[in-house]
Amino acid sequence: MYKLAHQPSIFARCAKMVRLHVKKGDDSQFLYDTSVTSPTSSLLNDLLEIYTDGSRFSGFAQNWRSCLSTGISCLPPCLV
Repeated sequence: MYKLAHQPSIFARCAKMVRLHVKKGDDSQFLYDTSVTSPTSSLLNDLLEIYTDGSRFSGFAQNWRSCLSTGISCLPPCLV
């Protein structure tokens, strides 16, 4: 077996990554994999976008469940 000199080992590739566990209080929100060289500003923008989209989706899902139990007349004005 030949190993090419320019290929980094699996450990070397993994050592450049980090997994962030995003929480709100004690509640787990999501996991985020990123590079250790990522700029903090772009990392914060990505995390904020993911969290905001997740919150929007969660709110939509709650409204949808409410609509299923009470009828379609409860849709918010933007969806009518």
